[in-house]
Amino acid sequence: MAFSINTNLGALKAFNALAKVNSEAQIAQFKLATGKRINSVADDTSGFKVGKSLESKTMIQKSQLNNASAAKDYLATAETALLQINDLLIQISSKYADAQDPSKSKDAIADDIRSIASEIDSIMKTTKFNNTNLLAQADGSALTSSGTFDVGTDFATDFASDDYLKADVLKTALHGGTGTELVFYQGSEYNVTDAYSGGDQTSVIEAQFADGSTEIISIDLTGATTLGDVENATMMSIGSLDMLNGGTNSLSIVSSVNGDENIHRTAFQSLSGSKITSLAITSGFDILSALGTPFVETTYSYPDGGLMNTDTDTVISAASDITEITDNVRNSLGRIGNLTQSLDYKSDFLTSSITNNQSSISRLFDTDMAQEQLNATKGSLASNVGISILSQMNFAPQQLLQLLN
Repeated sequence: MAFSINTNLGALKAFNALAKVNSEAQIAQFKLATGKRINSVADDTSGFKVGKSLESKTMIQKSQLNNASAAKDYLATAETALLQINDLLIQISSKYADAQDPSKSKDAIADDIRSIASEIDSIMKTTKFNNTNLLAQADGSALTSSGTFDVGTDFATDFASDDYLKADVLKTALHGGTGTELVFYQGSEYNVTDAYSGGDQTSVIEAQFADGSTEIISIDLTGATTLGDVENATMMSIGSLDMLNGGTNSLSIVSSVNGDENIHRTAFQSLSGSKITSLAITSGFDILSALGTPFVETTYSYPDGGLMNTDTDTVISAASDITEITDNVRNSLGRIGNLTQSLDYKSDFLTSSITNNQSSISRLFDTDMAQEQLNATKGSLASNVGISILSQMNFAPQQLLQLLN
């Protein structure tokens, strides 16, 4: 053993070795305590970067997997509603078959059909998922867009679109079409028994239409003594004009009775496509004033058909063929089935991907407990040995003193 007076080199080397052993033992013990191989970026820069990227991807995929589950619930809610609608449509077909039995009341059957149709209408308008309409708008018309879920890709639940359910077609079947729209110039009430004192003359009315065309109606009032006669003459003249010109602007005149059969209200009417824009007397007796002023523009729409119509025959007729809407409902159900299958595939993929990512994350971050236990034990033993050696090295100066005695 070499002896040095100024510096105990052996003890210094033993101390450095002990410090290194203690540091390695502490690292092993820390890894055991945390269970992690990488506890800071310095432990493994590359592994840390890759592992954190995988952790981020895994968290996103877990959210997407939850979205897939939510989408399945969304589809299941719609499926339940559509299955109910399908059953109700079958009932309507059955009611129509009952209506072909002369021994049964068509009025009662029509009431049943209206009730069933009303339930279908309610289901279409009120089926919701988290306050989102699934089948139709609140007014029964088609949805403007489909629900979309992020399940790795944007997943559109388009079962209620015009490619499948066709809510607008179903709405028309329930409520009827837009039908015929009539535009009226409607006057106030008058008494048809009131005297007409204009004598034998011709009254000329000019009707102006939306397309810029005009019609001249000449009304012969010869022999008229009451406003009832004036009304009749007007109706006959316009009816003859309509027949002669082939209904160019579909102008006609109607008269309605209000309570008292003598009290009438007259209206000049046309189809919406040939809307009357003005009426004026160009010569002769002022029939317009006599038949009620002012003439106010009014539009009426008369819906065609519909399972909810108030007329029994119309309801029975509408129920005779509901094949299109039944097929649409079933097409929508089929689409829901396809979408659900697709979600199952996406869920399986996400589950597998999450498992693989977690395996990679574990490989990168999780410590090898057995190996680190060995390292900690090795470090503990080495530390004890190092302390013993350091103690012996520190005793060397005393040995030097014994030589000097």
